[in-house]
Amino acid sequence: MRRLKLWALSAVVAPLLAFSSSARATSYKVLYNFGLGQDGAGPESGVVFDPQNNAFGVTIGGGTFGNGTVYELTYSPDTGWMEATLHSFDYKVDGEDPDGRPVFDSSGNLYGTTPFSRASAGDRL
Repeated sequence: MRRLKLWALSAVVAPLLAFSSSARATSYKVLYNFGLGQDGAGPESGVVFDPQNNAFGVTIGGGTFGNGTVYELTYSPDTGWMEATLHSFDYKVDGEDPDGRPVFDSSGNLYGTTPFSRASAGDRL
């Protein structure tokens, strides 16, 4: 089971590429349109894919506390891309405005950063 390690545009857009180091996108497709509420707002810094081709990223706003989210996009042929909020940031506890693309470690744990936190004098990892 994957564990989420806390870290601290209005749509996720994916270039349609051939899998080649020299490929360039010729068109783009919107995978998911974020609202301004629980699902997050303002996706930031791209996404990272797991081995099952699920996309993970962060938003700088929205969520339960309005301070950003960690989200997962999964694809189903029946429903298309669906979003799940994995974490809503609370600036009093674990930071706000997550930035940077999240990363996986070799065990499948997800990591990232937040530049702001009221819970301490510094940033969060």
